Amino acid sequence: MLKVFDVKNLKKTADEVDYELEYISLEDTCCALYVNENSEVLLVKQFRPIIGLYSIEIPGGSKHKGEPVEDAVKREFHEETGLVVKDLEFLYSFYLSVGTSDEKVHIYLVRDIIKKSPLISSEKGVGPFWMDKIQCLKKINNGEIFDAKTIIALQSIFIS
Repeated sequence: MLKVFDVKNLKKTADEVDYELEYISLEDTCCALYVNENSEVLLVKQFRPIIGLYSIEIPGGSKHKGEPVEDAVKREFHEETGLVVKDLEFLYSFYLSVGTSDEKVHIYLVRDIIKKSPLISSEKGVGPFWMDKIQCLKKINNGEIFDAKTIIALQSIFIS
């Protein structure tokens, strides 16, 4: 069984208030947003067993312990798309749920790729694919794109 988190205990005093709680501890999530010359975004459709649904997301995943964030972004992007990143630009880092977890999400913009080979072939509609700006925004608005990091990344480049 794959273990994706640890439960940790915290005892802390801040502003004369004592806190004692359990929280979920996760490695950081590292993601890449890639927009091609036609303003299409590279997304990945994946089955997420925890929620029992298929999710449309930007490529990304968990950083390995001790792995630099940019290396994790490049690794995850390659694993999920088959493309090799040449140049990245930092966009955002944020905590996903500050009341329950220490998970931090890092989003980078892919500026250039080395290998412009075909995308990894998808099976049964699962895997990488391109989507234009209008479709991205429509799918956010109608709930088909519901992953928080993906919504934040897409809105940050398409809504200004």
